Amino acid sequence: MQHLYKNLLHTIVFAALFLPMMPAHAKPKMHNCAKRKNFQTQVVFNANVKPTRYDYSRPIRSLSSDGKKRLDNWHAKNSDHAWVSGSHSDDWKTLGVTIGSVRISAQSELIAKPYDKYGMNYCPYFKKVIVNLDYESEILIGREFPKGTCKFNAIMEHEYKHHDTNVIVFETLANRMKADMPKFIAYMEW
Repeated sequence: MQHLYKNLLHTIVFAALFLPMMPAHAKPKMHNCAKRKNFQTQVVFNANVKPTRYDYSRPIRSLSSDGKKRLDNWHAKNSDHAWVSGSHSDDWKTLGVTIGSVRISAQSELIAKPYDKYGMNYCPYFKKVIVNLDYESEILIGREFPKGTCKFNAIMEHEYKHHDTNVIVFETLANRMKADMPKFIAYMEW
């Protein structure tokens, strides 16, 4: 989760790449930029838990043997940040799998205002920051367990424990990121 949290900071840093290109004589005075800001950055933060997808068509041997390949495909289609967890029988055959991923996108609108009387040096500011954070999940249960049977229901109940835990972690992360956005912005604006 910290890896994901750091990626937002990296995204914002990327949006402000022009900072290191400022003239060397301007950098010592940059600490005055925060004092000169006369508006509040508009922050739009969206955190969404998408509806869970279900797949009951695969045999359990496929869930066991193709798990890594399926996870790699999931990563390629959804994000770099995915969790996978599964239910196992006594002989360690996978009976069900829960896959979850977090997708993050960030956009920013930057403006610059001169801070010297000649208009040669500027303070960069975020006018608007939009962050979209989505959690997507899929639950797979082997087709050997018909929907509605006791075994199917037991596997589904177990898989939902993984899913519910992932959602709690996602919501905790989203709340922390939302609360920390003013700190990110202030850090980037100096």
